[in-house]
Amino acid sequence: MEIRLKNIMSKLLAPLSVFAVGGAGYALIEILWRGHTHFSMFIAGGVAFLFMFTLNVKCRRASFIVKCVACALAVITVELFFGLVFNMLLKMNVWDYSAKKLNFYGQICAEYAVYWVFLSVFICAAISVFLRFLEKKQSQAHQNT
Repeated sequence: MEIRLKNIMSKLLAPLSVFAVGGAGYALIEILWRGHTHFSMFIAGGVAFLFMFTLNVKCRRASFIVKCVACALAVITVELFFGLVFNMLLKMNVWDYSAKKLNFYGQICAEYAVYWVFLSVFICAAISVFLRFLEKKQSQAHQNT
């Protein structure tokens, strides 16, 4: 029973850690860019980073540029969903891109989509380095047993 609980906890810890890193990173980007953030952005960032991390794990053989664009699309989709819920449905007015060109209901816009493609380059590179580090550690652990 103890081993089973430990296995369940270890399986939960990894996605929760990825979520927390993504949420904190997203909130930090918001604070640096806009000067403030909202609790929903922590959640959106966590969800987006989970998608980004999973894309990089599941699509290891895809080209780097494809992964970056896919990750940017994941973030934009999460932003659209959170915008529709928090801004339009709940009327919290967390952000409004309606003054931006090529916006969709004021929730997402082409300008920020392009920014996310560029940010995804750095994020995908960091995830790639982290995954190689984990593989190396795992390989070393198997060699030592």
